[in-house]
Amino acid sequence: MATNQKFDAVVVGTGPGGYVAAIRCAQLGLSVAAVEDDRPGGVCLNWGCIPTKALLRNAEVVSLCQRAVEFGITLTGFQADYAAAIQRSRRVADRMAKGVEFLFRKNKIALFDPGLYYLDNGFTLDSGSIVRPGTGNDDATNGGGVIFYFSGSSTVTVNANSGKTSGLDNFNTLKGPVDSSGNRYPNNSTVKNVTFTNGVKCAAGSTIPTNLQGSGTPAPGINVNGNILLGVCTGYYGDPLGTSDPIGLQHQFLFFQDRSAKNVDPSWGGGGQFLLAGTMYFHSCNSSGTGVGCGAANDYYNDIL
Repeated sequence: MATNQKFDAVVVGTGPGGYVAAIRCAQLGLSVAAVEDDRPGGVCLNWGCIPTKALLRNAEVVSLCQRAVEFGITLTGFQADYAAAIQRSRRVADRMAKGVEFLFRKNKIALFDPGLYYLDNGFTLDSGSIVRPGTGNDDATNGGGVIFYFSGSSTVTVNANSGKTSGLDNFNTLKGPVDSSGNRYPNNSTVKNVTFTNGVKCAAGSTIPTNLQGSGTPAPGINVNGNILLGVCTGYYGDPLGTSDPIGLQHQFLFFQDRSAKNVDPSWGGGGQFLLAGTMYFHSCNSSGTGVGCGAANDYYNDIL
């Protein structure tokens, strides 16, 4: 992703409710981003309701063929091909998902998948903004989490009161996303929750700081209602020790700034609520392009956060 575009509305999930909300917001003149860990249409269109109904239609046709004699029709050599029925259901779902994708393009809605983002114009969170991790399957290379790689002279800017909100479901540091009663999100045909079932832990055996565990036996975790940013656990930017890490698999790079950046300053305002997990690497050569990793020795880089 190479943009610093700001959006009026961000819709998380593009199921029947999400994609309709995104399209309607765009029709009303808002700039809209939609976050989806699978194809537009969500579970209902791609894996649940629509392909199931397509299979039910196949079953109905088979039933009619079996009863053909009741209608004065004689069929010979009748045979049901279940593999072909599955293929038809996938074609139906694919056609409808493409229809939603077309509507997104028509209404100029940006659609973001989870994973590794290369940003060449920076990453800005304004006051009142909220960012949360997706709970579905990632791209199988990160083990959960995201990486923001700032290419060239770009960096992160978080304005005051980003992550200051109420009314959203909490993210529990040991359970992951939970409902208003504190119950972990389910993982079923309606709600995907496969990535953060251990909260901020990369794995069940990972160790996290005591201030994230909460008081009690067993530890209840801490509920966070604001922004959640979690670095990746595995892969090239993940834990270099992997599963042999003595404190268990840990989140690694969350923010990584290009070493060639010159005279840039990341900033983070106060007043909000954040849960951050991962390594943040900020490096900036001074305006003349010298410093550690830049040129002449003893002329240090100027980046701090």
